[in-house]
Amino acid sequence: MPPNGYTTITIPEETRGRLTQVMVQHDLETMSEAAKYAVDSTVTNDSLSDAELAQLLYQRLRSSDTHT
Repeated sequence: MPPNGYTTITIPEETRGRLTQVMVQHDLETMSEAAKYAVDSTVTNDSLSDAELAQLLYQRLRSSDTHT
C-alpha cells in the first residue's frame, strides 16, 4: 500500500525508462518527482482524471522517445 496521499500506477517498462531519463536530466531524486515534473510540464488542464493524466504522460513520453 502506498503512503497516505499517494496512489500506485502501473506503467510499461519503456515509460519507466523515460521517467528515469527525466530524473537524470532534471536532477530529480525519485520516480514520483519525475512523474510530477513530466505531468506539470505537459498538462495545463486541472480537470483531467488520474487515468487521463497517466495516459497523457505515457503518450508524451513515447512521443519524445521517437523524436530522440
